[in-house]
Amino acid sequence: MKAPNFRTEDAERQYWATHSAAEFIDALPAVEIEIVAPRRRRERIALSADALRAIKTIARHRKMPYQRLMQTWLLERLQTETLGVTAR
Repeated sequence: MKAPNFRTEDAERQYWATHSAAEFIDALPAVEIEIVAPRRRRERIALSADALRAIKTIARHRKMPYQRLMQTWLLERLQTETLGVTAR
């Protein structure tokens, strides 16, 4: 089944309010996609108990996992350092 053509957006809106796109699944062309996950590697770093406690407190305040906060900080610093090296 092929989806109809509509004269106005309002007519299209009314149509889709009462119909499912699943009705037209057979009319859609097949597509192939490849999803490639970024390569990641876990590393350990040693932090003082006080530093880790502070990081966890900040992460809780920002409502995010402390590991993600540390990753964000490391990537931001890496970007800053990389820009500084290439500018010289």
